[in-house]
Amino acid sequence: MKNFSDLNVLLLDDDENMRKYILQILKEYLFKRTFEVGDGEDGFKVLRDNKINLILCDWVMPNMDGLEFYNAIKSSPGFS
Repeated sequence: MKNFSDLNVLLLDDDENMRKYILQILKEYLFKRTFEVGDGEDGFKVLRDNKINLILCDWVMPNMDGLEFYNAIKSSPGFS
């Protein structure tokens, strides 16, 4: 199994149980550095403050949904 321990993963999902389930799977594949948030606003803050290699994002979330999160990344200098 490949070791992904050097990669930072950002997981966005408003369903806490789903986040726990996905994090369990990520740990099985040896992803050790993960950030989890419940909406796009918090996700964007994490993205701004950390080098993220992989983003897993729910589409339907409060405050900033997946499409709004994507558009915020796309329109921000340094992320495009």
